Amino acid sequence: ATLGKRRYKEKEVADREDHYQLFLFLAMLFLIWEMLYRSTFKKVPVKALSLLILFFMTAGFLDSAQTLNEDGNKLYQEKKYQSALQRYQQAKAKDPENPTIRYNTGSALYQLNQYQDAAKEFEKASKSAKDNETKAKALYNYGNSLYRLGQFEKAIESYQKALEINPDDKDAKYNLEFLQKQKSMFDKKNNKQDNKQNKDQKNQNNQDNKQNQDQNKDQQQNKDQNQQNQDNKDQQ
Repeated sequence: ATLGKRRYKEKEVADREDHYQLFLFLAMLFLIWEMLYRSTFKKVPVKALSLLILFFMTAGFLDSAQTLNEDGNKLYQEKKYQSALQRYQQAKAKDPENPTIRYNTGSALYQLNQYQDAAKEFEKASKSAKDNETKAKALYNYGNSLYRLGQFEKAIESYQKALEINPDDKDAKYNLEFLQKQKSMFDKKNNKQDNKQNKDQKNQNNQDNKQNQDQNKDQQQNKDQNQQNQDNKDQQ
């Protein structure tokens, strides 16, 4: 009740990938062809191999999803969350179903206060994770994201699922107990307010009924008085 409700708009993020490597590859082929045309065949293999190695190193072909993920982890440890998120998104583009990369992406989004997107990443990581450790951690952080979004029922459910996998998770226990306590107090307060409103409404209804009865009584008295006056007139 004290946190209030927040509304988040859905947003679409376009992750662009570099495609300059194809043109660079063609340029390297032309350079090698020029070397073959002008040089002797003894010197060509060494030079050509050197150019190819340099090309693959600079063109980004050697950057695997694992390498990008590790770079993101280093940036995350340095608290450069935006840069880390970019690395994780690049890694996710190469390996979309990797639960670890999904989890790391959610962690960076959470640090950037993008809880809606973080919840989606944690949820996907929890569903695709094969090992219990990653699954439990994803569920725990999914619960944290839901709590930030004010979705307390779902957050409690996520903490409970995390504890089913890892009963020794003290943080999940603490968050679950805290949230259940807060929810209980919130429900109790709401029930008290509802009871008070019902009581006030009942008193108001009783008061209205009494006023109606008084009005009916007055009307009856007036009617009796008019009837008596009429009887007196007839008798006179």
